[in-house]
Amino acid sequence: MTAAAGFECLAEGKGGKILLAPKALAEWQALERGRNREDIKRRVKLRKHFDEMAANGPGRLNDEQFKREGSFPDGAGGAVSIWVFKVWQWRLYGAFVTIEGAQCFVGVRVDPSKKRDRADQDLLKAVAKEIGGLVEYQAGQKRGGDSDERAARKRR
Repeated sequence: MTAAAGFECLAEGKGGKILLAPKALAEWQALERGRNREDIKRRVKLRKHFDEMAANGPGRLNDEQFKREGSFPDGAGGAVSIWVFKVWQWRLYGAFVTIEGAQCFVGVRVDPSKKRDRADQDLLKAVAKEIGGLVEYQAGQKRGGDSDERAARKRR
């Protein structure tokens, strides 16, 4: 099991936190090092999306910026809602998890060159299992299940 509390925090505010797991963080750092026009536009837009979510929760982001991809098996007999931050041909996949009392979007996987309209279902299943392996997610399941998903939906 992994603890998300130690993941890199990219944004924090009254609406919650944006945390990245090591694999997702490596892709984000690669994007930050990018010097071409597309990489610059992607990271500026993503930063705005992250800051908006941290300040106000997901309610002000539209489906072109942040979207629920569906529920997938968490590897422990339950299901987790997978969400995605979107910018042109770059996707950050993760889920909402309560960590130390704060609603957090925990990003665990990136598709840095998405070409198809439909999300890769195997990738979404892998994201769900990775989220399912988080200590904080499992603690939330013991407290009564998918409360983080309900909180995210209320804001949308």
